[in-house]
Amino acid sequence: MLSKAGRFGIIADDLTGAGDTGLQYHRSGLRTWVLTQFPPSDGGAIPDEVKAIAINAGSRHLPSGGAAGRAAEAGRYLQQAGCSEFYLKCDSTLRGNLPDEIRGVLAELGLDMAVVAPAFPEAGRITVGGFQLVAGVPVALSEYGEDALAPVRESHLPTLLARTGLKVAAIDLRKAVGGWEAVAGALAEARAGGARVVVADAARTQDLEAIARAIWHASSSILPVGSAGLAAALMAVRPTAARMLKVDASTVTPTADAPWAGPACVPASLPTGPVGRVLGSNSPILVVSGSPNPATLEQIKHLGATARLVLVDVKHLLLTGAPGPEHSELAMAARQALQGLLAGRDVIVTTALSSDQVAKDRELGRELGMARDQVGRNLASALGQLARQVHGKAALGGLVAAGGETASAVCRALPGERLEIIEEVLPAIPLARVVGRNLRLVTKSGGFGAPDSLRMIVEYLRQTEEVA
Repeated sequence: MLSKAGRFGIIADDLTGAGDTGLQYHRSGLRTWVLTQFPPSDGGAIPDEVKAIAINAGSRHLPSGGAAGRAAEAGRYLQQAGCSEFYLKCDSTLRGNLPDEIRGVLAELGLDMAVVAPAFPEAGRITVGGFQLVAGVPVALSEYGEDALAPVRESHLPTLLARTGLKVAAIDLRKAVGGWEAVAGALAEARAGGARVVVADAARTQDLEAIARAIWHASSSILPVGSAGLAAALMAVRPTAARMLKVDASTVTPTADAPWAGPACVPASLPTGPVGRVLGSNSPILVVSGSPNPATLEQIKHLGATARLVLVDVKHLLLTGAPGPEHSELAMAARQALQGLLAGRDVIVTTALSSDQVAKDRELGRELGMARDQVGRNLASALGQLARQVHGKAALGGLVAAGGETASAVCRALPGERLEIIEEVLPAIPLARVVGRNLRLVTKSGGFGAPDSLRMIVEYLRQTEEVA
């Protein structure tokens, strides 16, 4: 799947997915940009030095037909931008419109087959027997089955992907455990049988690497489809020579011990002091979170022990309609946040502190006749406007956005259409700079991270400062 030249193009259905997957290309030494909205409004050229482009296609919450078209348009844009290798990023919890996106991208790019491996073992998401499991539970039976914006109703990938209208085959876990040659043989068998979508089981990072090597070794054009886990594996198994010299990959034979030559994944409890950074920022950090995910709610509790906590009155916001920048509750929250930041304190602005509170907010939204997803969208928009009000009035050491909708709303409000990934703060959590602005931004998926992840992110930003 490698070529002599060209760029890598990543099509993601939301912003945090574009960031955590683009991060895997950055880790392999490729300068990587994230386009936070599509189509981009500025239309500016992307520098030649940028070798990987991740697009937030914004297709997760679109109607079925719209998602297929949007993903196809994103693929066309990347092709016109000089990309010759493509990756379709899917959610490791199967939220969104995956069947439609696969169908749209395969048709647009003229690729033969999609190999779908959404497992992300590092985050507790694995695929066994075609079923996507989160912490050992079928995903539709987990909290993601009750997701406010994109509830998951199907855990069995072959059943879900039959909606593409294409023939689906499956590769069980025994093949991945058996090594890349076994997976390659299974892919060839599936192709011979007319399959155009192949689901691959994976329970370990080694399984994903076996799948990645088989994809790399395939003679026909394949669209890899997966989470940040498969993207990391694809980058990990690229031979060093092919990566650095851009040689024709067909002349390099993959081996079972192909080395990982990218930078190691280092926890961010202490900064490593890379080139272009100095240690010891005195500027405070602003964290905004609209994520209802229990993982993020727990992280907020840990961070709230050291940072100033600003809780937005969701009830007041919902009762008074869609919040604008002059909304009294929003203005008050912005003032409280600004007071803390100007005093040199880290500040976290959130719309919820507990799952019970999230449930009450959703119930209030239903009583007010709001659609299931409208509550979350209104709150994300409010947080984006708050971030815009605060940015520029206080010198920030960085901005952290937790949750995909929140991150997108923040980037729309600033605005910040282009991000350049500069570091990995924690696994699958990138630090980026907003192109054209003096601002560092960390985007974190609502379901990612340990209980102390937000605290570690803030500590990292406090201990490092970007130098122009």
